[in-house]
Amino acid sequence: MNLSPIELLTGTLWYWLPAFCAWAMLHLTYLIGKSKDEYSLIDIAWGMGFVIQTSVQLLILYFTSTDSLNWRAICVTICVAAWGLRLSWHIGLNHEGEDWRYVILRKRFHDDDPEIFQKKIYRYIFMLQWTLMTIACYSPCNIIIWSTNNNVTIFDILGVSIFLFGFFFEAIGDHQLNKYREKRDLATRNGTKMERYCKEGLWAYTRHPNYFGEVVVWWGIFLLSFGNNPNGFCYFSILSPILMNYLLRYRSGVPFLEKKHMKDPEFQEYASRVSPFIPWIPKPKKVTSKSE
Repeated sequence: MNLSPIELLTGTLWYWLPAFCAWAMLHLTYLIGKSKDEYSLIDIAWGMGFVIQTSVQLLILYFTSTDSLNWRAICVTICVAAWGLRLSWHIGLNHEGEDWRYVILRKRFHDDDPEIFQKKIYRYIFMLQWTLMTIACYSPCNIIIWSTNNNVTIFDILGVSIFLFGFFFEAIGDHQLNKYREKRDLATRNGTKMERYCKEGLWAYTRHPNYFGEVVVWWGIFLLSFGNNPNGFCYFSILSPILMNYLLRYRSGVPFLEKKHMKDPEFQEYASRVSPFIPWIPKPKKVTSKSE
């Protein structure tokens, strides 16, 4: 399908309207965080930003297109909504005050002038995450805007299958971690000591099953781009999974947590046996013999 310059410009403008809606939501989150002096609320809003962008994109298509909604556009919107809503619900459920990462950022951004401090908070936390969110949303929004082929392709089947695998891998990992923490806290109240870190279920094969599952989710969404390729924009959709992979594996996900816990001997032993990201068979525990 050949697109005129006007059609390309229109598609680009429609892409920025959902991004603006997500910015409005994050700006409101910033104002709430400012009133409470607690800025890690953006972690709860992160998943919702993706839901807003894809949902608004689908609504734009519904009200502006003369054709019926493409099944692929509906499918990717449902996928992103399921992932984003579950993530926001999970983070909100476990939210107990400001996250330690934002405490570190507070110290880094500290300034005698409150106005400068607020500008730094807004720029490097809220605007930065909005920018990253908008780039990551390119893949699903691209599918919604340009998908016209209603035929089911091998890329659709692979994309949905990989998405579901990643979605449940992440959800199960989070669930297992929550259950272990509940069990550990109960044991502590009863005077029984348990290991600090969850090493059960998926956590026995990867130290970060939730991050791994999330990256897999976005590779699945990317593959849906190839189900319909009217203009070649699908190739640019690879930015979404690459960005999410970079952020979670090499930037704000795994490295932050590893740096925090690596000084703990228990975590060092765990890290020496279990893969940091991609699930793999763990090494056996070292047996230390006591000399008599």
